[in-house]
Amino acid sequence: MSARLSHLLQYRVGRNGEEGLRIADFLIDEQTRHVRYLVVDGGEWLPHRKLLISPHAITGVDNSQKLLRTELDREQLEQSPQLDPHAPFSRSEEEKLASYYQWPMYWQAMSGEGITAMPADTEQGMEDREQAVRAELDEAEADSPLRSFAELLHYRTRPSSGPSGEVEDALADETTWEITALQIKQEGTTEEVSADQLHEIEWNSREVVLT
Repeated sequence: MSARLSHLLQYRVGRNGEEGLRIADFLIDEQTRHVRYLVVDGGEWLPHRKLLISPHAITGVDNSQKLLRTELDREQLEQSPQLDPHAPFSRSEEEKLASYYQWPMYWQAMSGEGITAMPADTEQGMEDREQAVRAELDEAEADSPLRSFAELLHYRTRPSSGPSGEVEDALADETTWEITALQIKQEGTTEEVSADQLHEIEWNSREVVLT
């Protein structure tokens, strides 16, 4: 099953309806097209602050209350590391957030076991390990490859043939949070384009290339 992200923007996140905070946006991994964070508005409780909540923290859905349930309490959220979802943040900053909440570090699963698995009992092994350490430090300071769902809206499509359209919505798998389809508005009609038809999302040029 997939959920429309625009529909989830009508939901709140919290342990119950009274503590629920409004979902303002989603941050999407531009490499794997997974939703990595829900951007939650602190509201009157934490004015002028946006909170990042991993899908791993969502424990259930209450459609009657339009609530995504989580065990995170307000004290945990208030004391969490502050990351601005509207500005680039580094992998090391993201690591602090994951460590604070004890969330899985998804980028480690993408890159394998890491440098600790590399042999270091030879001169070549030591050199390879040092290079890996330097590469990991560089990656830690690099910006995380995350993009706003709000940014994705209104991107133009570039089909292999026929007229172009405009992104109107995105659908995400309710279990993996991977983007499974885009809703495209084209010549007065709306159609869903599956992930299999998405050749590439060109974030810099604000275009979606279709097969």
